[in-house]
Amino acid sequence: MQQCRSLGRDTWHIGGYIQTGMGSERTWPTCTCAAYKFSKTIKMFGSCMVKPPCKHIKEIQKTRCNWCQISGIEQTPEQKEKHICPVCGGKTEVVSVMV
Repeated sequence: MQQCRSLGRDTWHIGGYIQTGMGSERTWPTCTCAAYKFSKTIKMFGSCMVKPPCKHIKEIQKTRCNWCQISGIEQTPEQKEKHICPVCGGKTEVVSVMV
């Protein structure tokens, strides 16, 4: 199965800061900015206490492409062969799916 490469990308660089954990459903995203680092607000993520997302994390979440082959939007044969995302035009990667 193919998915947009931005979907699985874990580390981003926005506003001079580094955001990690963006491509995982198992970890909460973090940012190196002062607003995130010194936030005293806590949210629950499963059984873990985490900080709410800062503006940098929110920006990535809004702009990141979430396309994967099971989304219902089909690639053309050329896009499939050249690994091109039909939504954003970026590169796709092949991922294994466990059934």
